Amino acid sequence: NIYRRVSIGIRGTPMPSHRATDEGEEDAIGLEGRWHVANYTYSLRDGSTRPGERNVIQGVELTGELPDNADDSVWQLNDAISVRALYNESEIAFLLEFNDRTESVPGGEVMSQLPDADELMFPDAVALQFPQENAFSTAPVEKPLYRHGDANHHTTIWYWNAGSVEPAAPEQALLFDARGPDSKLTPREDASDLFARGTWREGQWRVLFKRPRGLSDGANDAVDLVFREGQFIPVSFANWDGNNAEVGSKHTQTPWFWLLLPHETNYNLVYGAPAGTSLGFLCAGTLLIWRVRRNRPGESIPPDNDET
Repeated sequence: NIYRRVSIGIRGTPMPSHRATDEGEEDAIGLEGRWHVANYTYSLRDGSTRPGERNVIQGVELTGELPDNADDSVWQLNDAISVRALYNESEIAFLLEFNDRTESVPGGEVMSQLPDADELMFPDAVALQFPQENAFSTAPVEKPLYRHGDANHHTTIWYWNAGSVEPAAPEQALLFDARGPDSKLTPREDASDLFARGTWREGQWRVLFKRPRGLSDGANDAVDLVFREGQFIPVSFANWDGNNAEVGSKHTQTPWFWLLLPHETNYNLVYGAPAGTSLGFLCAGTLLIWRVRRNRPGESIPPDNDET
């Protein structure tokens, strides 16, 4: 099945055919090469989570500062999946990893390798989306539309793109407010608390996002989501493949997943409460048995030694 999809693609989607489709045309990837691609893709099944198998992303709490780069060893604390989350008392960070055979940066090295010099290229980009505060509930479950929310359930989008060599532009980290699929995204001109940085290596982007959790009083607390421990929080993702001319509304997007920041485990309560309860029942049972035996009708109580 994988070999067939690599060979013929999926019509109507960004998945192209990698074999020749017209007479006289050469295969984009040869017969043997397509089997290598299929075998490698199949080998990835052991270290990944299938879509829909697990729709809860569980964060890991750190006591120190959160990392500023995607290669920091602390990311190894989490399962090796596409999305990882770390948090401390004041901030939350996400590491997004996704495969991309080209580092799409306009004016970069990839442009010189394209067969068509006039082919359009846009920066690779990725985004996270969260509902705004009071725009969702878990009991009963109520979430915004996953495509930019709706008129009554607004969302906030954390956006990053890889920038450009020509014209010169650095990688960007932007915040957008969304009010529905038919409303234009509103960029936050004065937002400076979103940190985002990406690195591309050997066919994979690794993009780190970091932002305050919103637990302290601030100007945006009434709008933006507060990342509280013990609460299930909706989150969705979007990706733009610049080499495939994806920009604006042309991109891939996921439905809502759940993010969970677990409460800190109180081991005194976890182990102490059952032990204390068991000891209490033991003492109460012993006392009850003693009283029953002492007051049983028709049974005399042996005298003390002084009365013998």
